Amino acid sequence: MLSKGTFRNLYITGYDVPEGYAIQKDGVMYYAFFAPRAGVVWKGQVELRGLAPGNYRVRDYVNEKELGTVDAKNSKLNAEFTDNLLIEVRRQ
Repeated sequence: MLSKGTFRNLYITGYDVPEGYAIQKDGVMYYAFFAPRAGVVWKGQVELRGLAPGNYRVRDYVNEKELGTVDAKNSKLNAEFTDNLLIEVRRQ
């Protein structure tokens, strides 16, 4: 239940593209990114803000797909999605 997690105010609606949200729960960060236009593929980098120093495994938990790893120092991830991307980021 992500609603029991802590909302992290890391993105600015209307400024950051794609629109992003972050929730921290039980030592795991959850991110939701939304494409600017419904039904249109968005392709580019998303920045996984708010990570403590270290390396992390990134997973699309809706589609059960591994997306790679990031280091908190360079927490940008290449992404391509339609409508939304919901990911889980765990320390390795």
